[in-house]
Amino acid sequence: MKIIRDIKSEFEIEQSAVTIGTFDGLHVGHNKIIESLKKKAKDLNIYSVVITFYPHPRVVLNQGYDIKLLTPLEEKIKLFEKLGI
Repeated sequence: MKIIRDIKSEFEIEQSAVTIGTFDGLHVGHNKIIESLKKKAKDLNIYSVVITFYPHPRVVLNQGYDIKLLTPLEEKIKLFEKLGI
């Protein structure tokens, strides 16, 4: 799994199936999205890509906003890895 932590970093992404979201909690609905993403990528022989955000968009848009996350970033990364991303 390749992790890109800074959008300013130079990177190349080959043809990919992509999903975007905060994925806080990684619940059953998130798992279905990930499984669908992986299936589509496998069918097309392309990469699976998950784009998530840190800090949470609400914190960026509302300075001083305090949000309690269910899944800290490092834990979320481990969960994505377990899900085969």
